[in-house]
Amino acid sequence: MNKFKKGNVQIVVVAMIILFLVVGGFFFWQLQSAGKEAMTKRENIESAETEAMEKKEVMAVSDNETVQKDGVMMAKILAKKNSTFSEFNLKDYEKALSEGKIVYLEFYANWCPICRAQETELIEGFNKLKRDDVAGFRVNFKDDQTDEDEKSLAEKFKIPYQHHKIVLKGGQVVINSADTWDVQTLVSELSNL
Repeated sequence: MNKFKKGNVQIVVVAMIILFLVVGGFFFWQLQSAGKEAMTKRENIESAETEAMEKKEVMAVSDNETVQKDGVMMAKILAKKNSTFSEFNLKDYEKALSEGKIVYLEFYANWCPICRAQETELIEGFNKLKRDDVAGFRVNFKDDQTDEDEKSLAEKFKIPYQHHKIVLKGGQVVINSADTWDVQTLVSELSNL
């Protein structure tokens, strides 16, 4: 009888090992499949974003292009057609104010997904805007690229957080908004000033 119990115990142990290997293999396979599926989804999202950018035919200037005046490097231009949208530069900002331009300030953080998504809309909007008296600036806000001039500007306008916008006309604030603007909103708001 002892031999019978001993044989059954061995069979049970072998069966448990096989069951453990099968279940473990199944979970490993599921993890691998989930990882591949996540990678495929990420690739599809990136591909869709690329296609969307191409379809919108955003006339953004390449990342390397900067404005040069009298041999001095100025701000990187993000959009240009009739009006411009560029990275903030104190000299360009002061020049736009002194010329009586409508000034659009977008407070932007490079770590903020809302800011990054909105920037695409803003570039397209500035390219569609049919005014040459508007100067737009992307002002870095509480990120690793924020300089002292940008900090001072945010303090001056009491900006509470990123993706906030200020519009100045005649040097006075005419729009102070925390709303997210799409292409149509930007064009409409700035065209009506």
